[in-house]
Amino acid sequence: MPWLEFAAMAKYTLYVYKKGPLKGNKEPGIYEDDEGRKYIRPKQANGQRPYLSLGTTSIETAIKMRDTRRVAKLAAKRGIALAPEEAAKKAAVTVAIVVKTYDEAGCPNRKGVARRAGKHLGAESVRCKTLLKYFNTDKPAEDLVQNDIDGYKDWRVAKVIEKEKEAAKRKGIEDYEPDPSAGLRTVDLDLNCLNNAMRWAVRKQLLTANPIGARDRYYTASDATHCREFAPSDANELHTVSGVLMSSRRSETLGWQLLFEGMTGLRTEETVTLRVDARPDEPGGLTSDGGSMCVRRAEKSKKYNNYVQVHEGLKFVMKAHRIWHEQRYPLSPYYFPGRDKKALGHINKSVLTKALDRLYQVYVKFREHELDLKKLPDQPYLTKKYTSHGAGRAFYVLVRRSRGISDSQIAFELNQIGGVSTLEQVYGLPPEHWKNGNAPELSWIPKGEPAWSKIKKVDFSALESKTSLGGEALSFDI
Repeated sequence: MPWLEFAAMAKYTLYVYKKGPLKGNKEPGIYEDDEGRKYIRPKQANGQRPYLSLGTTSIETAIKMRDTRRVAKLAAKRGIALAPEEAAKKAAVTVAIVVKTYDEAGCPNRKGVARRAGKHLGAESVRCKTLLKYFNTDKPAEDLVQNDIDGYKDWRVAKVIEKEKEAAKRKGIEDYEPDPSAGLRTVDLDLNCLNNAMRWAVRKQLLTANPIGARDRYYTASDATHCREFAPSDANELHTVSGVLMSSRRSETLGWQLLFEGMTGLRTEETVTLRVDARPDEPGGLTSDGGSMCVRRAEKSKKYNNYVQVHEGLKFVMKAHRIWHEQRYPLSPYYFPGRDKKALGHINKSVLTKALDRLYQVYVKFREHELDLKKLPDQPYLTKKYTSHGAGRAFYVLVRRSRGISDSQIAFELNQIGGVSTLEQVYGLPPEHWKNGNAPELSWIPKGEPAWSKIKKVDFSALESKTSLGGEALSFDI
């Protein structure tokens, strides 16, 4: 309940000093109940004088609040301050009320428009629920200070680390040590949601100002483990990782997904929606010359690119993928079908990174009990940690940079809304000599066996024996 609230009927007595030089004296205008909580009895417009809680048991604090109210009321009559009744209204607007109001309004954007149903609205609503678990006190929203935000940070980070420890324990990792920056990015996202809620409350006149508009951020780019750290160094490594996925029937589709992401730089949510039956202007569809593939971008900006180039590496992969798709999933309309053939849906966007982590954990657990490097696990495994973003999108950036392509051009190709600055933060800076004509020009095509050589019971004999495609055009009648 708000700290300034009309109290229910109870036993109230005028405060009497129980010790000190004022022992036995009464304090005018200050009342207390059986538990020592202090009250005042301001006269209302209707003539009634209900007991109003001061939210404290300290007589010194109660006196200051009573005197401050008297001064504020006098000043308000002279037009130089907010009347106590108005102040009480503001005090009744707690952080919880601000967050609930924002959530119920559809988490409006800066223009005051409710967000459309989708992942952004869903994520914002989840953050609202998390914020309400902590900010469930009677403290007025306008009194929020950085120290309160710090308290939320400590609470939230502890929750994140606890969850990570539980996940590590399920994987058999008992000596889990959290990263120093663990949870900080999550905290900033939560507080960004709270900031949005405060801004909405100001707009709707619930608050006069946003108390956390100038808050400190906890996460910095230098604290991050960048996705480039989980990326292959060349096409040989990319095909090796994809080959490990393709060596098992259960993860063949994921191997193809990884190759496509590496060849296009697409985000996972953009990749999984590609369809083999698409028109040229639909995700997965090809232009008449076969040189461009239409995609549907997950993030929109004022200017965005809805096509990716079908370069020699992507063409190489697509020819093999077409054969695999026709033999494994002839009825599925998606490039990357889900395991349920009857459902005819696409694969879930989170599966690839989970599979890559699972294969890496096979090796991690094996090494915990085996010190001989010559002995390796019998089942498929990876000796390095990879992620979908790192093994796909970061690889694309690496190859494009190695060919002397500018970061501004790559940012446009990736539809990187943050532009060059975000590209540099996420993928680091390219070597200076790469910009001066001394780039290594990494190949899109592996020198050794391609990843699909690990697939069993699929006939790829229709493919050329050489990895080079020459100038042959590719037919996409899939």
